[in-house]
Amino acid sequence: MKVLQVSTSDISGGAEGVALQLHQLFNRDTRQSILLVGNKSSSVEGIFEINPDKNNNFYTQFFIDLAKYSEKFKKNKLFHYLAKMLRAIARPAMFYRWTQGYEEFTYKQSGKIYEYINDIDILHFHNLHGGYFDIRLLTELSKIKPIVLTLHDEWLYTGHCAYTLDCEKWQTTCGDCQYLDSYPAIRKDNTKINQQRKREIIGSSKLYIISPSKWLMHRISQSFISNSILEHKVINNGVDANLFKPADKYLSRNVLEIEKNSFVLLFIANHFYSSKAKDYKTVVEAVKRFASINRNTNIVFIAIGEKGINKTCDNLQIINKEYVKDKKTLSLYYQAADLYVNASNTETWGLTITEAMACGLPVVSTATGGICEQIINGIALDKDIKNQNFNDKATGVLVRNKDVDRFLAVIDFLFNNKPLLDRMSDNCVRHVKENYTAEHIANAHYDFYKQVLKTRINYNE
Repeated sequence: MKVLQVSTSDISGGAEGVALQLHQLFNRDTRQSILLVGNKSSSVEGIFEINPDKNNNFYTQFFIDLAKYSEKFKKNKLFHYLAKMLRAIARPAMFYRWTQGYEEFTYKQSGKIYEYINDIDILHFHNLHGGYFDIRLLTELSKIKPIVLTLHDEWLYTGHCAYTLDCEKWQTTCGDCQYLDSYPAIRKDNTKINQQRKREIIGSSKLYIISPSKWLMHRISQSFISNSILEHKVINNGVDANLFKPADKYLSRNVLEIEKNSFVLLFIANHFYSSKAKDYKTVVEAVKRFASINRNTNIVFIAIGEKGINKTCDNLQIINKEYVKDKKTLSLYYQAADLYVNASNTETWGLTITEAMACGLPVVSTATGGICEQIINGIALDKDIKNQNFNDKATGVLVRNKDVDRFLAVIDFLFNNKPLLDRMSDNCVRHVKENYTAEHIANAHYDFYKQVLKTRINYNE
C-alpha cells in the first residue's frame, strides 16, 4: 500500500509532527509513504515541497525573494513591515483579498500533487490551512483517489478560526465574528462567505475522516462536513516512546542547568502569550500562589513556546523559552520536571500532555475537549482534593477552566504527597505504552486505510 500525505510542513507543531511520524514509521515498516509539505525543513527522505513562494513569474518571484530576505530580520519592526509590503507588491490580488477578510485558496503550486498520485492508493490530508494548498482540489481528487482527511482542529468547518472557543455559530452560519484575531486571523469579517465556500467544496467531495478525539468527532458530526463523510474513525495522536521516556531527573537538570533540588513545573504551548486557545494567565497565577505558600522550597516554572522575560522573585524562578523544535532537547525538559501543568480554553488533543506522561510526568490540566479522554483523572471536579478516594490508576488531575484556586490546591496537594506523585508517574508511563505509542497509532491508521480501500466507491462510474 502506498500513501501520499499532505501537511503544512515537516517540522513544526503537533499536526505536522503526526504526519512526519506516520511517514517515517510507514517507510520503516516497508509501507510506502510520500509526504508533500508546504515548506520543507528536514532532510528526511521521501518528503517533497509544495512551496507557494517558488516557481512564480519573474516579477512575483523578485519581490517574494526580497520579502524572504527581509523576514530573516523580522525581529526588527522595520524589516517586519517591509517584508509584508513586499509580499503585497508581489501578489496584489491576494493582498486585496486578505484586506477584505477572504481566506486564500489560490495556490497554484498545489497542482504539484498530480505528479505523485498515479501509483498512490491513499491520499491522506492533514491541516490544509497555513497558506500552501488550494482546498478546491479536494472535489476532483476525491473522485480519483480515496481521500482520508485528519482534522487536527476546527478550521475546515468555520469561517476562519482553528478553535471555536465559546462560539457556536459554526453549527449554522458564521458571521459577526467576535474572534477575528484568532488563528488564522483575518482582517475583516467575511466569515459567512468563507464558511459558505468551504461548505460548497466539502459538499461536493466524499471523504474518510479521522479525528484525534471523540470530542472533535462529535463536533464534526454536527457540522456540514458530516454530509460528506463516507466513514470515520477516532485515532488518538501518539508519541515516540523510545524518545519520550523516563530518565534520571537530576542528570536532565544538570544538562539544562536547572537547580537540582527545586520543584519544577513545566508548561508547553506554542505562542502561549497570544494564543486564545491557551490560558497561560491561570497557570502562572496558580504557580505564583503555590510558591508564596511554600517559601522554603525553590520553585522553578518553565514555560516553553514563546520568548519572554525570565524572572526570579524570592523562591520562584520563571523561565520563558521559545518553542523547542528538537525533540531530544524537549524530552529533557519533561524528564527534568516534577509536574506538567496545562490550561487550555479549547483543545482537540493535547500532544504535549501525552509526551509528558510518556516521560513519567503527572499532569494537572483543565478539563477541556479531548484532554478529558487522554488523562485518567485522579478525583472528580467537585470533590475535595484531600479526599482519600483518589483513583489508583490516575495519570493526572482535571480542573475547571480558569479555576486558579483549584489549580493551586491540586498542585500543592501533589507536592505534599510524593508517594502519590511517584505512583502517578508509573501510571503515566504504563498508560502511554498501552495506548499512545507511535506504533499503536501507525497501526490504527494502516487498519483504517485497509478498511477504506475495501469499501471504496468508484465515483467515476
